Formats: sequence, structure tokens, C-alpha cells
Amino acid sequence: TAAHLDCTVGVITPERTGRVEPSAATLIDSALMTSARPTADEPGRVRFARPTRADSPDPEQVRQLVLRSLPDDLLLSRLVPHYQPQVDIETGTISGYEALVRLPHPTAGLITSEPLVAAATEHNLLHELDRVMFRAVCQDIVAWREQGVALPPVSINMSPASLQLHDVVDAALTCLEECRIPGEAVMVEVTESGSADPSPTMLRHIRRLRRAGLRIALDDFGTGSANLRTLQMLPMDSLKVSRALVHGDAVVPDIGDVLRVVRDIAEMFHVRLVCEGIEEERDLAVAIALGYRHFQGWYFGGAVPAAEVPRQLSRLQRGRRLESGHLARLLDRLDPRHRSDPGHVARLLKDQLRDE
Repeated sequence: TAAHLDCTVGVITPERTGRVEPSAATLIDSALMTSARPTADEPGRVRFARPTRADSPDPEQVRQLVLRSLPDDLLLSRLVPHYQPQVDIETGTISGYEALVRLPHPTAGLITSEPLVAAATEHNLLHELDRVMFRAVCQDIVAWREQGVALPPVSINMSPASLQLHDVVDAALTCLEECRIPGEAVMVEVTESGSADPSPTMLRHIRRLRRAGLRIALDDFGTGSANLRTLQMLPMDSLKVSRALVHGDAVVPDIGDVLRVVRDIAEMFHVRLVCEGIEEERDLAVAIALGYRHFQGWYFGGAVPAAEVPRQLSRLQRGRRLESGHLARLLDRLDPRHRSDPGHVARLLKDQLRDE
């Protein structure tokens, strides 16, 4: 008997994605997906693909790609930070940025933080991810300072696992010293779920960062298990309300009472309160009505590459900033029918804060 074999070859022609070059493993994975992609072609063909949105793999394919390539990506510094602005609606300024990890990929496009953090957790490499990101953010801060950019504080996520390790904290402080960056320029964000019962080691390291001038934020507040005792123990400067509490606020019964309690807790501990995950105007309206001032989310813009940050700040300086106390004056000038309509105020603020 004779056997007849068919062969299909996948060829990927990657485009350059800034300072990141795809690894051999990444290109091999992409070529395998190209050869396996179902099409009307008969077997025995050579299939070519260029990285386009239509070629992007599904989430499971992304997960597999990241699991395979992440160790090399970390080793070769292929991960890059993008920066999402935090806005102060009363002053109309960008009051901070959060650095979010991204991986430019030749076929999957720009891979966001969720699969990257999941893969780092599975590989037990969260501490290395935090170390690489901290240094990359410091390098961007140095570049901005050399350009004369007046920069608000930049937030960097650090896992509770990293904050248990002396060498990770040492590396962060050494990086700041080598780059001549004052500690006040950086805020470390720690997730609430990992901070509910902070160990003595973690508390010692957080206090050490704080003594060096870094600010500390408790991230995703409201969905973990932190209690008032935890908040007393942690030397915090900021609380970030979880997106799970904010997104869809306007249609969730009694959500206003929950956000009011969170606001009161922030006032009790004298910390800044940031409402993240704002995507819809109606959710922003609910938070404004409750007195929230600092916001982050797609409503005001997504995370941008480092090169875009100076331009984003410059647009506000060219006249799109709201003067201090402008929110109160806007309310005074509104038609009486709209004074109790925070959504109307939100639309005015969005016109001022976004580059249309």
C-alpha cells in the first residue's frame, strides 16, 4: 500500500513594531497558526500572512503564544509600558499615569496585560515581570525629563509576591537612584486581594519604599477582602476603586450607597480616591454626583505609548485644561434644569479633556 501525504506551509512576514523584535519562537508560533488557519485552499499550499487585525488569534491562541514566549520576552526586554491617564475633573489636568504592560506581537497585535500577567503567574515570573516593567518605566521617565516634560506621578503595579522579595525592592530603589528619579515621581500600586493580610515582610518593604519617597496605592479596592484594620496597617496615599464597582453604576441598584461608603473610607484615612474603569458617561455622572474627583478609564482615553505622553500633556497646556474650581463655575452657569444632571456636566468635561 502507498501513502500520500499533503503538506501545508505557513509563512509569516512580520512588521517591525517599534523597539521590539519578535523572537524566533514567536515567529514559529505565528507560522504554525497561519498554516493551520481554515481556508478554502486545498492541502499542499504555501500560505502567507501579514499581521493584520483579521489575522489576530482568539484569546486561547494568545494565551498559548504568551505562555511559550514570555520567558524569552522578559529576558530580552520585549515588553513595553503603555500609559493610561488619570484625570482631575476639577482642575482639568492629568493628575497621574498608570503604566500598563504590553507586548507587541507580529500577528496577535498588541497583547494587553491580562494574558501577560496570567502567564507570568503560571511561570512563577511575576517578580521578574515587575522588575522589567519598573526599569522600563524609569527609562521612559528619564527620557521625558530630558525633554523638559512636566510629568505627574506614574503608577507602577507590583504584585504582593514581589513585595515579599528583598531583591525586587532593592532593584527598584537602585533603579531610581541610577536614573536620578525622585521617589515622589513614582507610585506603587498593590492589589487589594493580595493585601488583605499583609505579612510583616511585605509591610516592611512597603514602608521602605515609602521612606524613599514613593507613594503607595491600594488597587482594585472594594472587591477584595481588605478590612479597616488592613487599611490602618498599610501606609497608603491612594485608593483605587475597582472597575467592577464602577462599570455599569448607573443601572445597578444601591450602587450609589456603596460608592458613598468607599468615598467616606477614603476621607477617613485622608487618601486620594481614584475611580478607575470609567467607560460610560452615565457611570461618570453617578460618581461626579457623589463628589468623586479623580478618574481613569476609556471614557477619557486608553493607554498610549511613551512617545504619546508629552503630546497628550501638551494638548492640555495649550488651553484644554479646566481652571481650578471650574467645575463649580460650570454648575453655576448651567440651565437650572441641568444643575442636578451630572451627565450634562460630564459631557462638558469630556469636551475639555479629550483631543477630539
